[in-house]
Amino acid sequence: MKGSTNSYNILIAKLDEFIRKYYKNRLIRGIIYTVGILVVALLAAAVLEYYSRLNSVWRGILFFTWLGLTAYVLVRFIFIPLSKLYRFGAVISYEQASEIIGNHFTDVKDKLLNTLQLKHSESTSTIPTALLQAGIDQKIAELQPVPFKSAINLKTNYKYLKYALIPMLLLVVILFTNSRIITEGTNRIVNYNTFFEQEAPFQFDILNADLEIMQNEDFDLELKVTGEELPAEVYLEIDGNRFKMEKKDKLNFGYTFKNLQKNTDFRFYASEFYSKENTLKVVAKPFVSGFKATLVYPSYLGKKNEVVENAGDLTLPTGTTVKWDFSTRNTEQLDVKFKDTLYNITPLSGNRFQFSRRFLRENFYIVKAANKEVRSKDSVLYNINVIPDAYPSIKVQETQDSLSTKLTYFTGEASDDYGIRKITFNYQFLKSDDPAKMKAGIQSITIPSGGGADRQFYHIWDLAQINLQPSEELEYYFEVFDNDGVNGSKSSKSLVKTFRAPTLKEVEADIAKSSEAIKEKMKDAMKQTKKIDKQIRDLQKKLVEKKKLDWQDKKQIEELLKQQQELQ
Repeated sequence: MKGSTNSYNILIAKLDEFIRKYYKNRLIRGIIYTVGILVVALLAAAVLEYYSRLNSVWRGILFFTWLGLTAYVLVRFIFIPLSKLYRFGAVISYEQASEIIGNHFTDVKDKLLNTLQLKHSESTSTIPTALLQAGIDQKIAELQPVPFKSAINLKTNYKYLKYALIPMLLLVVILFTNSRIITEGTNRIVNYNTFFEQEAPFQFDILNADLEIMQNEDFDLELKVTGEELPAEVYLEIDGNRFKMEKKDKLNFGYTFKNLQKNTDFRFYASEFYSKENTLKVVAKPFVSGFKATLVYPSYLGKKNEVVENAGDLTLPTGTTVKWDFSTRNTEQLDVKFKDTLYNITPLSGNRFQFSRRFLRENFYIVKAANKEVRSKDSVLYNINVIPDAYPSIKVQETQDSLSTKLTYFTGEASDDYGIRKITFNYQFLKSDDPAKMKAGIQSITIPSGGGADRQFYHIWDLAQINLQPSEELEYYFEVFDNDGVNGSKSSKSLVKTFRAPTLKEVEADIAKSSEAIKEKMKDAMKQTKKIDKQIRDLQKKLVEKKKLDWQDKKQIEELLKQQQELQ
């Protein structure tokens, strides 16, 4: 029984070997068919496109048709036989294999099928098992010498090689004679969405570095035509309309696009030939549509803040902070360049930008708008004129008391552009026998004055109050301070003067000199008195003789009375 089973297993193994060779044969033939079909399809598509120059739609149809055909052929002739060869999926049955073997070996066809049938009916047959097994063994013994796999001759595939070799040979011939048929035709089919310029005896070369322009601007397109044969005229085609280009010389042409608003597709046309399609890209132009500046003045000025509209040039007191609020369009970044710094400002919201800066000295600034695609070429330079807080000024007049050398009267004026903080009178001893006075340094007295930027002041200096002694020397001056809240209070001084108290001998000499001067004045007064008395007596005599006074007499009397009062 065991021997019978082994004999049947050998028979099945021989059938399995046949099935594998069967699919191997189909795989080899499938490779030949695949190569032949795909090469023929490639040649047909390339030649058709090369000579017909189909539009992008038909080239797309050719491309996807070739892809579909390739997928079908690979699956049908390669992948299916290969998978069957390795027992993936259903393969032909032993009965089908027996039919194929029987067609080749006609004398064993019935025996092989009967053996398989007997084996399948072994469990259900009414024939005794021993008798049935003996019949199977007999048939297997008769089939054992038959080489099943020789029913398939792989060499027969040679006759199918012509289906692959002929297209391959044709492909090689075309590649050697005119390879452009394959290369260009295939390239145009693969890139079916791309426009391919028809071969012409000249070339269209755009000289512009890039085809990009800002909205609302003009664009000068420059074209150069090169080649063996040059066209006399070149046209620019836009939306099906042709415009003659300006001929600068036999090679160069030009055309100006006016006030561009959107992307524009165009191509060139000359002597029945078209160029590829180009696109002139129009980018949204960023620009500043308006702005306002809030002027925040230093608090010490007491000046109310101001808002100015669209005023680029500004004149400001030093220390003023300017807060700008810019309104823009198509802008993602605003560049504000000063003399010393560049600021890149991002939007506060939408197209609004805000920026502030404090100014202590003169400056200028340039504003430029930008977005991701372009930086605006428009720029205007604005000046910031800063008025510094000036030094205060002071004028003083000095009057000596006519009766006392120790009393001095001062009147003065002080002024500043923004306000005065205080006025002081200052003195210090330069020479004194009292050490305390020399060590005391500068003494300051604050002078009361009215408010405002211009002030008048008065001061009386009584030297007796500082116990001035003979021969002592001191200097004195007035000083005014402004209210500069940015740089700190500044001051200005009046003329610095010195005063020296006379010595005792100088005092005595002055007294003696004054006495002599008084005596001389008294003598002059006596002489003048005698003269006036004489004139009065003469006038009295004259008046006695006259009954009525005239105008001249009255005038003479008034003059004499005036002289008498002055003398007194």
